[in-house]
Amino acid sequence: MYQFSKNLKLTAFGLIIVGLLGIGYGFYSAPSTVEEAKAMVAHGDDHGNDHGTAHADNHGDTTKKETHSDATHKEAHTKDGHATDSHEDEHGKHLLHQMQNRPWSALYVAALFFMFLSLGTLAFYAIQRA
Repeated sequence: MYQFSKNLKLTAFGLIIVGLLGIGYGFYSAPSTVEEAKAMVAHGDDHGNDHGTAHADNHGDTTKKETHSDATHKEAHTKDGHATDSHEDEHGKHLLHQMQNRPWSALYVAALFFMFLSLGTLAFYAIQRA
């Protein structure tokens, strides 16, 4: 019977502990309010608005594309009679739920990976048995 060496066992248990700590940190760092979620993604909004013009300038593109900024977006909605506050509240709630589900999705992806790995092994065992 094959026996695992002591170093291999320690490495495996160490990696299990690191994985559990990482999953715990993912749940701990998930935002609990809409304001926290908006603050976590605030950097992405600043970068996204400047990227299109900088990208066009770097490649010598002379045609400038108009950007749909937040001010234009709010102005268009108030002209049409839409309430911008409820739209932003819904977006904030969606963002919060999306960021709170992130640790769960990471856990489920890892669980499915190892489940399918074991199912593949089971299929090969079944082929050998038949």
